[in-house]
Amino acid sequence: NPPIVTPPPGVLAVTRTITGQSVSFDMPDMAYDSDHDRLYVVKDTSIAVIDNASIATGNASARILSTTIAGPIVSISLDASNNELYVSNGASGIFVFGSISTASGSIAPIRTITITRGNAPIVPSRIFLDTTNSVLYAELHVGNGSVTDSIAAFSNPHALPVGPVSLSVS
Repeated sequence: NPPIVTPPPGVLAVTRTITGQSVSFDMPDMAYDSDHDRLYVVKDTSIAVIDNASIATGNASARILSTTIAGPIVSISLDASNNELYVSNGASGIFVFGSISTASGSIAPIRTITITRGNAPIVPSRIFLDTTNSVLYAELHVGNGSVTDSIAAFSNPHALPVGPVSLSVS
């Protein structure tokens, strides 16, 4: 390991980098499981899982989880205590993958959440899960998906039934 250099105030020092195929391409989002030292990195339509992330360096090995959802993943949020990963592709919904800490290969969602207003679908883009208060926040887009309309908050998302779920906003 390289020596740790104390930078001047206000400057962050890079102490190591993770490189290689598992973290190349477009990486719009990441989630970290601090209890298990596991980093989830979005890679187009798949997710690279890097175990022992706090010591990973260089061309770190990773499990690649390929999803069954269409389009690139734009946002993820981890619920480590329920072993679930929430994923948004910014086009068709929020997908919840279960048993995420041990998942491998091709994975399918246990829940697919669509959001509607009236009869019209609303496109969720970025998502954030507040695991302390059990609230899922979703940035909602209208029209062609380029204009943020609102941010919706849904309580107890882990209690939703397995399978397709439709949530309505006003």
